[in-house]
Amino acid sequence: MRGKRNLASMGFIPLLLLGTACSKSGGGSHTAVDPNAPIITNLRASFGGGCILPGNVHGTIETIAFDYADADGNLRGGSLESTATAAVGGSVTLRGAIPSPGIGISGTTSGTITVTACLFFGSNSSVSERVKVTDASGKTSNELSIVVARPGGAPLLPRDADIPARKALEFGQ
Repeated sequence: MRGKRNLASMGFIPLLLLGTACSKSGGGSHTAVDPNAPIITNLRASFGGGCILPGNVHGTIETIAFDYADADGNLRGGSLESTATAAVGGSVTLRGAIPSPGIGISGTTSGTITVTACLFFGSNSSVSERVKVTDASGKTSNELSIVVARPGGAPLLPRDADIPARKALEFGQ
């Protein structure tokens, strides 16, 4: 009988430890997600013709589009943050009101947001694009990212040049 009692007692200890471990917060912080914060999905990029950045730098028209859902319906009047990061040239962050020149929106509680910019890849074969939005009441969405490869026909650099990537919302064509 004594052997059976030990087994029963040993089964209780792991259960006690499990209960103690589950009752602690684990040291991390927990933040509640606002159900009315905008949600963005399906980030994609496409390219158009040529464009000219300040300083007479020739680039390529890039259109970034993504879908959104916003229960409050107040992304109009909010803002967009778009960051292009390249190996050569670091990061370029563009911020703008939704809508504004270069930033369009369709719908009210759901639709598509488009960002049209002039992008110069410099000596980079690709750039990483990140976007997030903030609605008019200050609620920020999740962040999306995509790696965008230099399209065929994008302006090339002069030989031995090491010019960083550049990007602008307002551009001449």
